[in-house]
Amino acid sequence: AAEENLHLATEVIKNVQEAIVIIDSSKKVISVNPAFTSITGYTEDEAIGEIPRIFNTDINNSNSYQIMWNSLKKNGHWYGEVWDQRKNGDSFCQGLSLDTINNLYGEVTYYAAVFYDITDRKRTEERILNLNTELEKRVMERTRQLQASNKELEAFSYSVSHDLRAPLRGIDGFSQILLNKYSDQLDESGNNYLQRIRNASERMGHLIDDLLQLSKVSASKIKTKPVDLSKLVYSILMELQETERERQVKLEIQDGVFIDADPRLFRIVLENLVSNAWKFTGKKDNTIIHFGVKEQNGEQVVFIKDNGAGFNIKYVHKLFGAFQRLHSVTEFEGTGIGLATVLRIMNLHGGRIWADSTLGEGATFYFVVPDPQ
Repeated sequence: AAEENLHLATEVIKNVQEAIVIIDSSKKVISVNPAFTSITGYTEDEAIGEIPRIFNTDINNSNSYQIMWNSLKKNGHWYGEVWDQRKNGDSFCQGLSLDTINNLYGEVTYYAAVFYDITDRKRTEERILNLNTELEKRVMERTRQLQASNKELEAFSYSVSHDLRAPLRGIDGFSQILLNKYSDQLDESGNNYLQRIRNASERMGHLIDDLLQLSKVSASKIKTKPVDLSKLVYSILMELQETERERQVKLEIQDGVFIDADPRLFRIVLENLVSNAWKFTGKKDNTIIHFGVKEQNGEQVVFIKDNGAGFNIKYVHKLFGAFQRLHSVTEFEGTGIGLATVLRIMNLHGGRIWADSTLGEGATFYFVVPDPQ
């Protein structure tokens, strides 16, 4: 049985893929298996009597060398990844396990070194690390460029919006004076032209206000807290109702719809969405505006639905772009900035917004704001 066990052990050592090296107490090799030759290129005769590189103090990092010996003395075991050289001079990396073998008196008489070639894995790791480092550098540089571009764009938008106000006030003011003092000296066409100038300057004023709001939103830092959307929607609709008391509007507002968001910014969101629902239902005899929340794919989806003009769904991709309008100014007034502002605010909150519609039958806007982590 003993001979059979010895034969079995010998055959295992001969056939395993890992290199096995037995080293005596003088740190010289006394035995290697065939896998050693396969990995290093050195034959058994060339290896026996040599001191392994891992035990050579002249070619090892002193700190690593000391850590290895401390582990061997304390635990009788050490594992590390070590770069070495094959017989042909090529470098290779080995996953090396060292263990002490003691005699009956507890004295270290041999060391067993077992290693396998991990060169391909290490080089792949190195390539991945280099790629990640390069990618991080590119992302950082691209982020820096985008931040700089955004700051320049925001500064330009803010500056232009402010600089446009002075001449706009002049146009509006002088055209008003002409209408008040000299309208009787102008024919109908002249008065009509002046009124059109005033209307155009008013629209420009609204556009400047929207641009300023967009630039401010882009630079905002959000401060979240629980926001009662139901109360906000109701208060906005009451303000709109005051401006058009004669309109018959059926309001369906679900109570207790809360999200964690920036209250100031989300008032802007709801003012835009609710005002759009109000505006685009303006030509309906019986307006219905419905606000609520529903669960969809495990998320709480808030929605605002109306039975107004709606829009052609094939143009939905344009909906949240700046200066994009799906209806003409003659049909419904507006600057085309509102939904772009809404999208910016949603992005700041890490949320999503989308819409669905049938032309002539109304539109529904949906949004999701994730809970803060």
